[in-house]
Amino acid sequence: MSKENPTPKRKEAQRARLNPIVQSRSSANRKKLSKEEKKALRLKEKQLRNNQYEAMKNGDERFLQKRDKGKVRSYIRDFIDSRFSFSEYFMVIVVIVFLFMMGFGTDNQFFATYITLFMYVYLFFIVLESVYTWQKLKKSLYRKFGVAEATSQKCNAWYAIMRMLQFRPMRMPKAKHKSKKDYKLD
Repeated sequence: MSKENPTPKRKEAQRARLNPIVQSRSSANRKKLSKEEKKALRLKEKQLRNNQYEAMKNGDERFLQKRDKGKVRSYIRDFIDSRFSFSEYFMVIVVIVFLFMMGFGTDNQFFATYITLFMYVYLFFIVLESVYTWQKLKKSLYRKFGVAEATSQKCNAWYAIMRMLQFRPMRMPKAKHKSKKDYKLD
């Protein structure tokens, strides 16, 4: 076994740690700016980030994350958002069950047993609902986009199920319509 490079001298190692390998353009420009110009630049960058975030929340294709881009993913979001789902209340129910278990579950074994049974039944229904929704969505995707385009992005089922598990007000990008009746699919 042989070493490829000799061990660097301490001064060389410290110097390498002090200076960044690639200096960003904005940090290179900031050194030459006055205090007021730096503040104005920071404010402008913050405004740009806020505008991009708002555009992403509203579903502007240019600002979406890679996993959310495309016609197929947009259709999946609309399909999931247009339906009522027991799954979207999962986290709320978990928090409520956790609080009940902390309050009553330690003293009353009978109560804790029924709460645990309720959670297992609820998880079973979430799995059934996920499978049923994915089967309907898959048929709809194949009908609208064809098999080749509908399967062009990986993990569409996982994307749909994760969207379904999110509490509706916390979904990102936001649902296009407030009412579930306003969606026109197909």
